[in-house]
Amino acid sequence: MSFLVPIAGLVAAGIGSTLVVLFWMLKLRRKPVRVSSTLLWKKSVRDLEGNIPWQRVRPSFLLFLQLLAVLLLSLAIARPVRDAGLVVSSEVIVVIDAGASMGAIGDLDGSTRLDIAKRNANGLVRQLGSRSSSTRFRVVRAGTQARLVSGRAGTWRQAIAAINSIVQSESPSDLVSAMELVDSMQSEDISEEETSAESASVYVFSDDQETAWGGAEIRVPISNNPETLGNLGLVVLSAQRDQADPNTCRVFVTIAGTIRLKTGVVVQARDGEAVLASRAMELVPDEVGVAESTATLVFELDRAALIEVGFARNDALSSDQIGWVSLPDPSPIVTTVIAPDGIADPLLVDVLGASTGGRVDVVGPGESVSGMTGLMVYDRIERDALVQIPSIAFVQSEEQRATLDRVLSWERGHPTMRDVDLGSLRYIGADGLRGDVLATGTRGALIAESADRGVRHLQIGFALADSNWGVQISMPMFMSNTISYLLPGTSGSGRVYKTGDPIGESNTLVEQVGVTEVDREQIGVSLLDREQSIRAGRELVVGETDTTRQATANQSSGRVELWRWFVLAGLGVLMLEWVIDLSRRRVA
Repeated sequence: MSFLVPIAGLVAAGIGSTLVVLFWMLKLRRKPVRVSSTLLWKKSVRDLEGNIPWQRVRPSFLLFLQLLAVLLLSLAIARPVRDAGLVVSSEVIVVIDAGASMGAIGDLDGSTRLDIAKRNANGLVRQLGSRSSSTRFRVVRAGTQARLVSGRAGTWRQAIAAINSIVQSESPSDLVSAMELVDSMQSEDISEEETSAESASVYVFSDDQETAWGGAEIRVPISNNPETLGNLGLVVLSAQRDQADPNTCRVFVTIAGTIRLKTGVVVQARDGEAVLASRAMELVPDEVGVAESTATLVFELDRAALIEVGFARNDALSSDQIGWVSLPDPSPIVTTVIAPDGIADPLLVDVLGASTGGRVDVVGPGESVSGMTGLMVYDRIERDALVQIPSIAFVQSEEQRATLDRVLSWERGHPTMRDVDLGSLRYIGADGLRGDVLATGTRGALIAESADRGVRHLQIGFALADSNWGVQISMPMFMSNTISYLLPGTSGSGRVYKTGDPIGESNTLVEQVGVTEVDREQIGVSLLDREQSIRAGRELVVGETDTTRQATANQSSGRVELWRWFVLAGLGVLMLEWVIDLSRRRVA
């Protein structure tokens, strides 16, 4: 038998036994007798005043019963449990959370929460495997993507090897996908003929104490570190060049985390070894220990660069203290518009100039194009072939119709359609376009995207003059989104990449923080996750929430709580003491 909260039980026993002894020392000891008259007892008050208040405690059966009741109730407060032994299932699935917060320092020897979780998981698997040689084990790693790291059904030794092979991720973990993978594995194991088959025992080793996973036992990686370090991390990072002075750059940062006391940090923006700007930030924790602060760093930079932003502090997690933002070249791009007779729609020219902040050249078909051109725009001109320059083409309909077409649907999640509403757009459009459809009209594809060797091209199935788009706010918003999509960085905004997000044309998933190469481009990948930074600094404890969450623990690990029986025994002893005391007080 063991106790979940032994300190509380010891405190209750000390206070209760002290009070019982104190009352016995102050108790008046007189035997009740029957008398014929109280006339001779008028001076009894004097006897009470003369009674000695503090007396030596004499051994008594009632005192023993009272102390026994205090002991039993104190044991109940200490929450006694009995380990009935592990009930081993035929299959055991172990889920290991390898998310960024599991990399927080969790022990005095420098072990991380993941190290502690792996040790605990190894001990559990070894214990279950020694009890039943027929039990099969599977190990799931919960990272950016859930992955089965063991065989389909291996021995306990193979499971331990799989657990030891799990490496730390510096990206948020997707426990939802991991549990979906567990459910799918169990569904595959139960055939139509085996509908009554026993379900597997699922153990989740994670520092996520806010989410309950049905049917799984949560094993929190409790550390031996008596005092948590707390944690602060970058959670928001962005950069923008000034439109009036492109050489002026502003970097916006937000730092958040879990700390106990007011703390100050110095955040720096660096270009290699050179410090471009620095700023002192003060963070004050709220009532639950969460602190957050925002700052802006301003500096001059006349070229494109990969800027490193971060601070140094001794805390639980270091991977969230640094981030990177790619600043574009300050030189504005040159846009070339090809239009009939070299005369483009003036509204289109104005919008392009405002969106790019650079020069807009208008040429006719067959005329030479500037070698500095970064964006090609075809206004009512057929595009012969895809050039190796990002382009936008407005396709004019070959017929004039009295009835205007309208938009039926558009891809609201696409970057070009961010905050764009095409519901009131009316136009005279061409027949359906080819490519990846971004918007659909009454005559088919209205806006389509295509790509050639990594260069993106957009087609729009009408001319501005044949629509009411020019008077709607959605038109400049769409053009600004499209230019940022075709030419990242031309708006002066820096590019920030996060761990776990698809990056580049190849949709590469990067789980580690740092500078890496994706699609032949050097980029910096940052964590920038508020939940992970706050969770990494919180102290892990097993409380009532975890007990409720581990409802299946009694079945899988054999833990039985005994406090109710101790309460009943204590009440029974008190009842016995009361009956004996009444019988002694009865006057003969």
